[in-house]
Amino acid sequence: MAATSGNLVALQTLISQQTRQLNFNVQTIGGETPAIKAVMFCKPDSLSLLLAAGASTAPQTVEGDTVFTIAERMKHG
Repeated sequence: MAATSGNLVALQTLISQQTRQLNFNVQTIGGETPAIKAVMFCKPDSLSLLLAAGASTAPQTVEGDTVFTIAERMKHG
């Protein structure tokens, strides 16, 4: 997953693809989105690109966590 690797070139390439409709809010079975994964893997630049491309901060994991709750927990860590 480009968001977790920190490969900003790959992520930007995926975002810029106009021939495909990308869902930036697709969730894993655990409810994780690319934005949530970017926070979990401490990739703020990836998160910024995803948010600028339209990713939402609203989706929740199955535990009820959001981008913000995970970031806050990691901050106090």
